[in-house]
Amino acid sequence: MKKKFYRIITVILTICLTAIMLKKASSVLFYRQPDRTAYPPYSFYYDEKEYDVLFIGSSHVMDSMQPMNLWHNHGITSYNLGAPGSRIPSSYYILKNALQYHNPKFVLIDTFLASQDIKVSPYAHQLHTSFDAIPISAEKVRGVKDLFPDFNMRIEFLFPYIIYHNRWREMSFEKCLDNFFTHKTYEFDESLYAKGQDFLVTSIYTAPIYPQTDSPLPNNTVGLDYIRASIELCKKKRILPILVTVPCPSTGIEENSITILSKELETPYYNLNLMGITDQEVDFHNDNHLNISGGRKVTDYIGKLLVETYGLADHRGDPTYASWDDDWEVYKQKINSILRDKQDLNSSLMLCNNSIYTARIFIKDRIKLEQYPVTQKLVSQIGDTMHTEIAPETQPHDIHLEVYDAETGSLIAAKNWDFQTYHYNQFVYTQ
Repeated sequence: MKKKFYRIITVILTICLTAIMLKKASSVLFYRQPDRTAYPPYSFYYDEKEYDVLFIGSSHVMDSMQPMNLWHNHGITSYNLGAPGSRIPSSYYILKNALQYHNPKFVLIDTFLASQDIKVSPYAHQLHTSFDAIPISAEKVRGVKDLFPDFNMRIEFLFPYIIYHNRWREMSFEKCLDNFFTHKTYEFDESLYAKGQDFLVTSIYTAPIYPQTDSPLPNNTVGLDYIRASIELCKKKRILPILVTVPCPSTGIEENSITILSKELETPYYNLNLMGITDQEVDFHNDNHLNISGGRKVTDYIGKLLVETYGLADHRGDPTYASWDDDWEVYKQKINSILRDKQDLNSSLMLCNNSIYTARIFIKDRIKLEQYPVTQKLVSQIGDTMHTEIAPETQPHDIHLEVYDAETGSLIAAKNWDFQTYHYNQFVYTQ
């Protein structure tokens, strides 16, 4: 009898230890898109915070909505659950799972690709960044079952270790060690302080402008159905849903249908393409996504809207929310490091368009900014916090930029560029 008891205990311990080892191995080999700085939002599902606002949607949301700037400038608490590769149906299930853990006052729902009749994108593997962070539950199982008709895909998203176990050959010992002890567990997740924002979008791209139409979509779509489902879910839980189109080159056909839908469902809708918030020349990272400065403009608009139209309270100064001030300081250091590392002139100027900085730029008299309209616009949009001077003859470089902390006056970064004709008539970064 005693032997039988010990055998049962041994089996139970072996199963438990195996499960722990597999879970830790999954965290070491966890899926992460190459060259992205967005981390799976572990912290959201394990923290005890309540949020005023949740942002739900595609990478448009992930790249543009900046919870820490919303906190710093408006005292609003929020979390960005925008997901790379997400379509409206997968965003619906991210929302449905999120509401098992938090009860926000508002949910801002991204309407991008409402025209599509598919539930997941051809790049469905990107959803691992968001879905793998969601703890296993009946709700997660239902979502995976609806999104993925293929049995193997269902298993992959419910038990992600299956696709990670053969990644050992891709991983160096140092990377395994780093993942084991740091950011792949929720305690060290970068989204712990960034609250889901992506930091990748730090370059300048002139986005296209398309001819506009007054026509809506010709037919109902899967995307529109899941927007309806998202609105119904929020209203059931006494949360105010707000539909948002993040600035993006568009013909307007999707937005026209969303306008009709919002009136039908008596749900507020803000087409930010029509608000004049962003500039096609300087606020985009590529032909679909805003850069970090464009995102800051959109975030500020949303903050003012939530305070002035919907009466959200400002929590700054409330000791209950002191941890948000701590997270802001860490976030600010991250922004500073991005600015220091950026070598491109226009990208550096774009990053300076931030109220936390003041800047001085010294330009040699022979450099005429009007010949470089994007650079000129980037300098002028910074406004009073950018002091522009003609550089003295003794200055060794054509352009010298100094960036300071607006509160302390301390120097954050000093950079130099020289105009070089042999380098395609570009300003080249010089140490």
